[in-house]
Amino acid sequence: MLGRVMEEASTARPLVEVEDLRVHFPVYRGTVLKRKAAVVRAVDGVSFAIARGETLGLVGESGCGKSTTGRALMRLVPVTSGNIRFDGEDLLSLRGEVLRRKRRHFQMIFQDPYGSLDPRMTVFDIVAEPLLAHGMGGPDLRDRVQSMLERCGMNPRYIRRYPHEFSGGQRQRVAIARALILEPSFVVCDEPVSALDVSIRAQVLNLLVELQRDLGLTYLFIAHDLAAVRHVSDRIAVMYLGRIVELSPAAEIYRRPAHPYTQALISAVPIPDPRAEADRQRIVLEGDVPSPLAPPRGCRFHPRCPRFASLGAVQKARCREEEPLLRVLGDGRQVACHHVD
Repeated sequence: MLGRVMEEASTARPLVEVEDLRVHFPVYRGTVLKRKAAVVRAVDGVSFAIARGETLGLVGESGCGKSTTGRALMRLVPVTSGNIRFDGEDLLSLRGEVLRRKRRHFQMIFQDPYGSLDPRMTVFDIVAEPLLAHGMGGPDLRDRVQSMLERCGMNPRYIRRYPHEFSGGQRQRVAIARALILEPSFVVCDEPVSALDVSIRAQVLNLLVELQRDLGLTYLFIAHDLAAVRHVSDRIAVMYLGRIVELSPAAEIYRRPAHPYTQALISAVPIPDPRAEADRQRIVLEGDVPSPLAPPRGCRFHPRCPRFASLGAVQKARCREEEPLLRVLGDGRQVACHHVD
């Protein structure tokens, strides 16, 4: 188990609680007189909780709303409706200086380290900036920056260098040091290894696990790489077209995925055993992900569902008309599908 012991986590109050979160972006048309013509339902009713010291993996295809969910938790995008509680406090009610002070407790690691670091700033300035912004500078500022860089696997003597002088993995380590310099309790990792070479990904993942253990961090780990999510997560939430379709302990979701979409994702994960890889059956989804501008009625996955074709007429009608909600299966597993026992 990578986070705290799950029995302890289940009895404590969650650090992060998300309830019926919706993030809709209006689409305007017209040049002079603009009018709202449609709404992109990027996140459309997402609920989950993350215990202290836990890692919740959030996975799904591109465009399913994973990153928007993470940014909503950080208050980086406007939330249409729903509730976000951080350590029992209503995060969406905070404004101005109160929100700014609270931000030191939750930070974000972005996907592209080169895009998230100012190329005009030295490593020292990049990592020290959050401390200075929160009035936490001081005579030991240099020592604190160097100590955090060293903890993240960087040579502390590199503080006068610029981002372009480093490799992608080194830049991501600088970004991690910047996110952790304020000693936050919660970190959103938005695909933190997807822009890195394969040989470097394992190093950065191991670093994140080590930092979580040493600093007592809580993670929301967003990725489309199911192998990476499995390596770091205690539980995994599978997202499709703005909604969570399955939420289960990491070991269970790989051993017996319940939702047809999860089964398709798991079947695409490479197996290191060539014989097992050759013998297993791949589940290939037909068609493209529907547009969040006009998601299908009923179950959003039914137009691509490999199980749908084998259902009876009554069952198909239910899939077309009734949207399934997350329901408990037992053993900590939840699934949003009408036809899973």
